[in-house]
Amino acid sequence: MDEEIRKNLTATDTWVRGVFMCLFVIIYTVAIGVWFLIVPFQFGHTLFVGKPSDPLLDFSENLCAYLYEILLYVSFSTEVRPFPLGPWPNERPGFVEEQVGVVDAEPDEPVDGTDGQSDDQREEEVAPPKASDEKDEPKDKE
Repeated sequence: MDEEIRKNLTATDTWVRGVFMCLFVIIYTVAIGVWFLIVPFQFGHTLFVGKPSDPLLDFSENLCAYLYEILLYVSFSTEVRPFPLGPWPNERPGFVEEQVGVVDAEPDEPVDGTDGQSDDQREEEVAPPKASDEKDEPKDKE
């Protein structure tokens, strides 16, 4: 058992990962600071302009994905090293267009051509009516 512990304690891969983990904890702290600057800026932008800044929405979503990647790495959930040793996360490039449709809608108003129906209800409307050999007569007559 002592030999196995000695082998684990002298494993250079683990020590290199430890150094990278310390580096990414520092980067995480700086990135959280940037996030804390984005939050009030977006709030102020929304107050004065009426909507959040689109480029900042993209950046903040990517920043949140980056923070998540760092957390995965330092918690040993993944072996993939985050940026700058890996690619910068580019989450859902169409995110801004989706948000603009939601921001511009009134609270009680359906968004983007929906009329308040669920997806299942809309599919039922699109389906062609079933052909029937029987005439549509009231069934009360007997």
